[in-house]
Amino acid sequence: MSSGTCISICAVALVVAAAACGDSTGPETALFALNRAKWSAQHIDTYSFEFRRASCECLPGWLVPVRITVVDGQVTSVIKIATGEAVPAPAFRLTIDSLFAQVANTLGQKPYRLTVTYDGTLGYPATVSVDYDRQMVDDEGGFVARLVSP
Repeated sequence: MSSGTCISICAVALVVAAAACGDSTGPETALFALNRAKWSAQHIDTYSFEFRRASCECLPGWLVPVRITVVDGQVTSVIKIATGEAVPAPAFRLTIDSLFAQVANTLGQKPYRLTVTYDGTLGYPATVSVDYDRQMVDDEGGFVARLVSP
């Protein structure tokens, strides 16, 4: 990572950390900004990643682990990992940028509990677990993502 990139990432993190003081989602917001900047600094727009939803009340087909291929920022294929079968559109048309958008949207909703882990090298969201309301049942959700090739 170049020193200019490092300075940019650190500056974003400091601004967001200062803005997040007193906010219960402040630490997650600061981590989000830092890792979003880290991912953006890599300029990766062609890659493959594995994705699976975790802990959601959803249709069984939505829980299938898939490999998503992105070329020039656009999803070009989605296959079921277990069978190699193609998944028809629009299901699983996700990019790393759209995973960041999901995390940002969730942060904006001020959930009861949100845990996000980011890839230590590239900064993309690797695991997300959310419980939107402490008193609601079956409102939890999340996902696991793992970059296969940049």
